[in-house]
Amino acid sequence: MKKQLSATAIALLAVTVFVAQSPAKMKGELSAPQARATLEDICGMAEELTTAADQLASIATRQDESDRQLEQLNMLRDGINVVGRELASLQAAENTLPEWQQSTISEALPILRDLATMTDEAIANFNTNRVHLWTTDFPTQANKMYEDAKRFRNLVLGNLKLASVRAHEQKIEASLSSNQ
Repeated sequence: MKKQLSATAIALLAVTVFVAQSPAKMKGELSAPQARATLEDICGMAEELTTAADQLASIATRQDESDRQLEQLNMLRDGINVVGRELASLQAAENTLPEWQQSTISEALPILRDLATMTDEAIANFNTNRVHLWTTDFPTQANKMYEDAKRFRNLVLGNLKLASVRAHEQKIEASLSSNQ
């Protein structure tokens, strides 16, 4: 009998390997602009996760879509692993980052963990019940994955936008101060 690694186990393994290979990031040598660029990358990946989860939710009850369901599950699992590695690099340097970046990281991690757990459960459900998947809680799992992915994306995107607005506001204030 083949043993399969769960999405959560793979994500934890990937995070461990990534962190072990990134000594500069482990020492907190990540600058705020680098962290922002990483968050922007994560935001783009979060959009892809949301799209994959949405597509999965839309076909979760279809009997004739098992290949597409598996494809979306794999996309989600792989995307979660990549995002997990990126968040791990940010978390390693978290104490040197601005408050809004620290807050984004600390709020995003539990959502990503929930998404990874639900993806793991959905993959196990898929592997066990592929022939009659629509009669299980798979559609509910797919909808929860979509909601978690959307919540994750909205959190990261919202914080990036808020930081941009605040930076713009500070530039305007500085400009007004220098004109007086």
